[in-house]
Amino acid sequence: MRRTLNLVILLMPAFTAMADNDMYKEYCQLMKEKRNLTFSVPENAVSFQSEGSLFVFSFGERVEEVAGCPIFMAGPIVNLSEDCSLVMMDINSAEKPRPEAYSDNRAYDFPASTAWMLSNCSYPWAPWYIYATRGIDMGDDSMKRSDEEIAALQKQVARLRAKYERLIENDELTRKIGCDRVFIVRIPDMVKICTNRDVPEYYCSNAEAMLKANATECYGVEFYKHSSYEPLKMLFFINGNNTTIDECVAKMAEYVRFE
Repeated sequence: MRRTLNLVILLMPAFTAMADNDMYKEYCQLMKEKRNLTFSVPENAVSFQSEGSLFVFSFGERVEEVAGCPIFMAGPIVNLSEDCSLVMMDINSAEKPRPEAYSDNRAYDFPASTAWMLSNCSYPWAPWYIYATRGIDMGDDSMKRSDEEIAALQKQVARLRAKYERLIENDELTRKIGCDRVFIVRIPDMVKICTNRDVPEYYCSNAEAMLKANATECYGVEFYKHSSYEPLKMLFFINGNNTTIDECVAKMAEYVRFE
């Protein structure tokens, strides 16, 4: 019995490595199927957390104006360097590319990362609310907004987007990745970024602590190609004293290529 137990203990790391290997291969395959891209980050730099039943990031407290909070359904962690770790999107829950008829007229100009940033800054984060795209407000009269209030909110959101959001198009980076747009959005208050610590079964405290341990800055980064319909979303944690987000994104671009 003792010999059997010792053998199981010795084999546990091998089984773990085999499981990670299978998950890595599946992730690469699903990236090709659901985002039409090749994901080639070295396998030894990719890890899959098993701490919680779901790996979900939120970025701030709920605001009164909009129900709920924007979240990031996370996948594997990539250790890009000593000064940069990032969390990839969860590809299992992602949709496959839509037929061209669905995407021809779609303008992706309000990235998910912008919603994360606005939530982090305690502002309404939903574009339908910011830009009043649902027409007449329904429900309680106390929730109705004047044109002046809507314009004031849009001005505040525009200021935050100008401060924290950057759009890259038609340059060496987008050509290298094979995408149409790259969004880089600073999420300024790292304390508010958490793995849903208010929902115990989703709180991945070890993974969160590891990502934040050496980080001074956090960014939402998205690579978007029109024909893939949805972007590749990532959450970067970097030590801004030793590197820049541009250096980190350029390095990640070595391992991602849309077809």
